[in-house]
Amino acid sequence: MHPGLLLSLVVLTVTVPAAQAAAQPSVSTGGVQGVSTTDAVLTGSVNPRGENTTVFFRYGPTQAYGARTPNIAVGNGTKKIAVSAAVSGLAPDTRYHYRLVAVGGTARGTDRTFRTKALPAPLIPQPSKLELARATIFRSARVIDILAPITRRASGNVDLELYAAGRRHRWSAPINSAEGRIRDSERIPAAQASLGTGILTITYPGDPDTRPQRVRLRAARVPAALDARRPMLTAGRLQAGGTISNVARGVVRVQLQYFSAGTTTTLEKHATISNGKWSLDAPLTAEEQAAILQRQGTVHSYILFTGYLPLRMRGEMQSYQVLGPA
Repeated sequence: MHPGLLLSLVVLTVTVPAAQAAAQPSVSTGGVQGVSTTDAVLTGSVNPRGENTTVFFRYGPTQAYGARTPNIAVGNGTKKIAVSAAVSGLAPDTRYHYRLVAVGGTARGTDRTFRTKALPAPLIPQPSKLELARATIFRSARVIDILAPITRRASGNVDLELYAAGRRHRWSAPINSAEGRIRDSERIPAAQASLGTGILTITYPGDPDTRPQRVRLRAARVPAALDARRPMLTAGRLQAGGTISNVARGVVRVQLQYFSAGTTTTLEKHATISNGKWSLDAPLTAEEQAAILQRQGTVHSYILFTGYLPLRMRGEMQSYQVLGPA
């Protein structure tokens, strides 16, 4: 090399651009559908943005979730796709968190919440409020005529039985729910009609929201003129009273009925009739008082006079609400 020649070396650096990073899928947590006490459908959407994508939902009572749905494969398209997953076995009336997540956790939707529905309140059957205004036997016509008020909640039929002359005559009658009564006239055997009296049993089987009721009273033409003041519960005592025909004999039965611990309970106390009047002042046990305090719904009273055979006097029945819902 010639000593006067300056040799310059030029080093060229070539930068090769790295491959563009792949776009991540985008996910969005949607609303919830079909919520019940134990089930729900979680919804959301995902755009794979060209990547082969699988998503799932996390869910649970806190943002730690704790449960997840099976994977949902959505492919590698470039458009938003709706996704959903049903979840079950949830607790009633409970707040749940959920979010949509792409497999690997590279993309997550926002946390959202929903609440499952509460269990329905337990059904508290209401009293039938059955009364017997009259049950009269007409001898010549050979029929028994019955008028029995009942709550308008009641539906269906009542079963009836007349026991007289050593035989039982059975039939059924419809409840007029619109008018809240049972009104029926039934032809009966001649032997029963000739007596002019007999024991009538009315059985109401109940329906989904009304308690069953069964009463047995005398059918006859002579009225008992039963009347009563509304019974009262005072200081652990059942107090009631009223009037009745001066010639009536026997007792007036005073019943208390209430619904407690899933069971209908009926307590019965007796008041002796004297000179057309009757009065009751009966103590309740500590257990009975506690059950009434813990009742569900109302306390209802039924007041009954069974009837008086020597005078062919019919039985009568009245009903009253004693206490409102607890």
